[in-house]
Order: sequence, then C-alpha cells, then structure tokens
Amino acid sequence: TQSLTNNSAEGVRAKLSQDAFARRYGIPVGTLRDWEYGRRMPDAAALTLLKVIDRDPKTVARAVTGHRAAAARA
Repeated sequence: TQSLTNNSAEGVRAKLSQDAFARRYGIPVGTLRDWEYGRRMPDAAALTLLKVIDRDPKTVARAVTGHRAAAARA
C-alpha cells in the first residue's frame, strides 16, 4: 500500500475520474481536487477513508451506497 500524502487520493482513485470517484465514495469533488492539487491535506478521518478504499474499494462503495439508500428512505 502506498504512502498517503496530498497526492494519495489520486493514487487511490486509480482509473476512475475525479467525478466518478467522488460520487462513488461520497467525497465532494472540490475536496478531492484540493487534495490532489496540494491545496489541502486530507484530515485524519479522510486519510483513514482513503486507506480503506485503497484496500477494499468494492466494500466501501457498497457501504456508502447502502448508507445513501437508507438515508433516502428515511
């Protein structure tokens, strides 16, 4: 697993576009761009999320999608 720095989101997002990655994982695309362009650093919670996405992206995507679906039904 790579070291997670301000360019970590770009590495984790692999072949997905910024827009697709942001939608899939519920991250504002502007925030993602700020991380990738070095304007801001991900905070501790965001770094943890990026690490988990790096290790098991499908599970995180299912969890985020399930959470959004449950919130929409409420």
